[in-house]
Amino acid sequence: MPDLKQTSRKYATSFYHMVAKSWKKKRFMQFIELVKPLAGEKVIDLGGAQGTFFYENIDLVKEYDLQVVIADINPDSLKVAGSRGFSTYLMRENELPEMEAGVFDIVFCNSVIEHVTFPKECVWDYTQDDFYIKALAIQKDFASNIERISKKYYVQTPCIDFPVESHTWLPAFYSYPMNRKLHVERLKKISKYWIKTTTPDYNLLNEEQFKSFFPGATDVFCNRVIGFAKELIAYRADS
Repeated sequence: MPDLKQTSRKYATSFYHMVAKSWKKKRFMQFIELVKPLAGEKVIDLGGAQGTFFYENIDLVKEYDLQVVIADINPDSLKVAGSRGFSTYLMRENELPEMEAGVFDIVFCNSVIEHVTFPKECVWDYTQDDFYIKALAIQKDFASNIERISKKYYVQTPCIDFPVESHTWLPAFYSYPMNRKLHVERLKKISKYWIKTTTPDYNLLNEEQFKSFFPGATDVFCNRVIGFAKELIAYRADS
């Protein structure tokens, strides 16, 4: 008899990916509308993993003649991205400060900056509450380098104020209370029983924090769902 937990996770994940596919298309069109990439421009997808975002919009990638490079710290993910026809770039954690400006025309960063915090191997063990302040400083530096290396960019991240936390699919899971030790302990427990598993490497942002990260942006705003701020967007187009 199939394991109920595994079966539930399988169907929940399939449903999520089905819904997310339509969101990704809308997000891609928003990226095109706001950043206005030119034919032949080179786009680096920071933290693009297997290149799924652009692969699921490959018809639009071809239509707009974008040269997409998938950048990630996971070599196995990049193998998949390469098999999908994308150029790839294997990054080290926190390598962005070393990257030269002007190599890429556009930086695209989708649901990644919230995960740019501590080294992945230590996130389960770090339970001090200064995680939030230290993570914020790392994220701010990451954002500054996005502004530095490219004239144009599009950065998206989930908003901490949305009632359902996107990494766990649970109500207000991350926000209340802001207690690092409790957060890690709860994640360990729900990973055993809940349909959505995740790793405590993320630090969610509010609109004010996110806006302060991108002083050179053309605009920073939030996409709302039934009145709630669901995701934050920062972009810069050609001036």
